[in-house]
Amino acid sequence: MKITKRQLQRLIKEEKRKLLKEQGGWDVETGSPLLDFAQAWAGLGGAVQEQVVAVLAAWERGGHEPDWSDTV
Repeated sequence: MKITKRQLQRLIKEEKRKLLKEQGGWDVETGSPLLDFAQAWAGLGGAVQEQVVAVLAAWERGGHEPDWSDTV
Protein backbone atom coordinates (compact mmCIF):
# COMPACT_ATOMS: atom_id res chain seq x y z
CA MET A 1 0.00 0.00 0.00
CA LYS A 2 1.40 3.35 -1.01
CA ILE A 3 0.65 6.54 0.85
CA THR A 4 0.95 10.05 -0.52
CA LYS A 5 2.79 12.83 1.22
CA ARG A 6 -0.50 14.64 1.79
CA GLN A 7 -2.04 11.50 3.36
CA LEU A 8 1.00 11.08 5.62
CA GLN A 9 0.77 14.71 6.71
CA ARG A 10 -2.95 14.32 7.44
CA LEU A 11 -2.34 11.15 9.46
CA ILE A 12 0.41 12.83 11.46
CA LYS A 13 -1.84 15.82 12.20
CA GLU A 14 -4.68 13.57 13.33
CA GLU A 15 -2.43 11.50 15.56
CA LYS A 16 -0.81 14.65 16.97
CA ARG A 17 -4.23 16.04 17.80
CA LYS A 18 -5.20 12.78 19.57
CA LEU A 19 -1.95 12.67 21.53
CA LEU A 20 -2.22 16.29 22.59
CA LYS A 21 -5.78 15.73 23.77
CA GLU A 22 -4.69 12.67 25.78
CA GLN A 23 -1.82 14.61 27.40
CA GLY A 24 -4.17 17.23 28.77
CA GLY A 25 -3.01 20.81 28.89
CA TRP A 26 -1.13 20.41 25.61
CA ASP A 27 -4.20 20.93 23.46
CA VAL A 28 -3.56 24.64 22.93
CA GLU A 29 -1.66 25.12 19.71
CA THR A 30 0.92 27.89 19.54
CA GLY A 31 0.30 28.79 15.92
CA SER A 32 3.80 27.69 15.03
CA PRO A 33 3.95 24.27 13.37
CA LEU A 34 7.49 23.78 14.67
CA LEU A 35 6.57 24.58 18.29
CA ASP A 36 3.40 22.50 18.07
CA PHE A 37 5.43 19.56 16.78
CA ALA A 38 8.08 20.03 19.47
CA GLN A 39 5.40 19.99 22.18
CA ALA A 40 3.80 16.86 20.74
CA TRP A 41 7.19 15.15 20.35
CA ALA A 42 8.18 15.99 23.92
CA GLY A 43 4.96 14.40 25.16
CA LEU A 44 5.68 11.07 23.49
CA GLY A 45 7.43 8.29 25.31
CA GLY A 46 10.83 7.10 24.12
CA ALA A 47 9.41 3.91 22.59
CA VAL A 48 6.85 5.85 20.56
CA GLN A 49 9.52 8.30 19.40
CA GLU A 50 11.64 5.36 18.20
CA GLN A 51 8.66 3.93 16.31
CA VAL A 52 7.94 7.26 14.62
CA VAL A 53 11.60 7.57 13.59
CA ALA A 54 11.54 4.00 12.20
CA VAL A 55 8.40 4.69 10.16
CA LEU A 56 9.80 7.94 8.79
CA ALA A 57 13.11 6.23 7.92
CA ALA A 58 11.23 3.50 6.05
CA TRP A 59 9.23 6.16 4.22
CA GLU A 60 12.44 8.02 3.33
CA ARG A 61 13.87 4.81 1.88
CA GLY A 62 10.96 4.78 -0.54
CA GLY A 63 8.16 3.28 1.49
CA HIS A 64 8.13 0.12 -0.61
CA GLU A 65 6.98 -3.34 0.35
CA PRO A 66 7.91 -5.40 2.32
CA ASP A 67 10.10 -2.99 4.28
CA TRP A 68 7.27 -0.52 4.76
CA SER A 69 4.78 -3.09 6.09
CA ASP A 70 7.37 -4.62 8.40
CA THR A 71 8.17 -1.21 9.87
CA VAL A 72 4.59 -0.12 10.25
